[in-house]
Amino acid sequence: MGSYSDQQSKSIYWYNTAMDLRASAAAVHHAIQCDSDFPTADYGFPNGFRMSVACPRSYRMLWGMAFEVLAKAVAVATGENVREIHRLDDLAEIASVRYSSEQQAVLKILSDAIYWHGRYPVPLKEEHWQKLSSLTRSTLLDEVPLAEGSDAIVLCPNNKLSWECLDELWSPMMERLFAVADWIGP
Repeated sequence: MGSYSDQQSKSIYWYNTAMDLRASAAAVHHAIQCDSDFPTADYGFPNGFRMSVACPRSYRMLWGMAFEVLAKAVAVATGENVREIHRLDDLAEIASVRYSSEQQAVLKILSDAIYWHGRYPVPLKEEHWQKLSSLTRSTLLDEVPLAEGSDAIVLCPNNKLSWECLDELWSPMMERLFAVADWIGP
């Protein structure tokens, strides 16, 4: 298990926790995808309980936590002290991982998910709620014409939080960790 000092100072402990959180996000993702086939009654949920309705916020939160701990694994491996930093876009910059502005917006949503889908079910201040709502709308929803030639617009999810899209964000941080960690072999 290692000593307290080891767990604080060796990036492999941080990496392992990040992978555990990512695995938990995968389990939630699977439950969402299986939705109507998920055995909700086996877990004491009422008839009609839908994982696709109940779990998306937890999915975001777990991905956000996994990213945070993975970025902190990079920081630990490079000797940075980032214990008090929680914003994923800031942690990515410290880890020297560059993301596009569109990807940074997704990281901001995942940062907010840690707070507003985990610690607090509703933002503490209306201005935080407004900011998250605006960021969610501009990042995760696309405006699409209702019909060809129509002026009416509908908002449609764009899948930027799909497993595949989030995995694309995950890969550069993993590559950075593998480049700097002392426990990675040649």
